[in-house]
Amino acid sequence: MIALAAPFIISAVAKLRDPAGAAAEMARMGLHPARVTAMAVVVVQLTGSALLFVPGLDWVGAGVLAAFTAAATLLAHRWWLGDPAQVMPFWEHVALCGGLLLVAVLSARGA
Repeated sequence: MIALAAPFIISAVAKLRDPAGAAAEMARMGLHPARVTAMAVVVVQLTGSALLFVPGLDWVGAGVLAAFTAAATLLAHRWWLGDPAQVMPFWEHVALCGGLLLVAVLSARGA
């Protein structure tokens, strides 16, 4: 679970350390109000990560992080708009979503 939570925790801490940079990142993606959106992202990242470590709620955390990652990937890594540098980050995030969904399903089933 640590490996799945780490990218979200690191991202959240980075946003908390540089709120202006986090807001600028949200604004570049067209998300407004940018500061509020950035802090909402931090809340989702930290809450979802924490839930991964709560027995019985780990599937909720994995599901929340999978949904968040899917949405963020579609917003931030739009390689189909002509930026070939976004192809690999897009597919890496798709793989992360797959791993999170696998955890969510297996945890919900009690496996």
